[in-house]
Amino acid sequence: MIALLSTDRTAAQITVHQEPHHKIIFENEYVRLIDLTLRPNDTTLEHTHSIASAVVFLTHSKVAIQDAGKPPVVTEFEPGNTVFRNYGEKPVLHTVWIEDTSVFTCLVAEMVHQAPVHPGVADPEDATKKLLWRQNLADAYNVRLASGQHYTLQKSSCAYLVICFAGKTEIESAAKTHSLDAGAYAFFAPDEEIILHAEQGEPAGCVLLKLN
Repeated sequence: MIALLSTDRTAAQITVHQEPHHKIIFENEYVRLIDLTLRPNDTTLEHTHSIASAVVFLTHSKVAIQDAGKPPVVTEFEPGNTVFRNYGEKPVLHTVWIEDTSVFTCLVAEMVHQAPVHPGVADPEDATKKLLWRQNLADAYNVRLASGQHYTLQKSSCAYLVICFAGKTEIESAAKTHSLDAGAYAFFAPDEEIILHAEQGEPAGCVLLKLN
């Protein structure tokens, strides 16, 4: 009977891509970006993650995450908080819900390239750009711009995903100009020079994912 229940549960598992609160909003050969938005009293279905992922939180929220067979862990997140989850090596089956009255939003960036394309050294840091973490498949930086400030990101052999979490950021490249409000994102291919600019009168904050 125990074996039968275990088999039935395994067969019934759904992936994060099938879970109705998770929406794929962007995908290419580097990254698959998934929006998770939960409102008060929302709870996800139990679902699996099996691809290494960077998670960027966009709201001030208290969130409960319960891995299968374990008690829930409640954590408060702030806009711009960023974590790496090595689901590729350690898949997880879990459920997520809100513990307060906020609307919770995060973006899950799945690293669809399962080996580094251009492994290398970390970008230089300065007063504007701070390294949050380094992993084999991606590095994460916090970029904070004062009102009206410009910041130039030099060309790199790596692609970048920029996610705005505060204010409004205008980003110029040779191909296109992007205007990002909080929660918006832009992808940049390798060998693109990128100029970030905060609007006059309001500071801005972005998470910069360097896709190795």
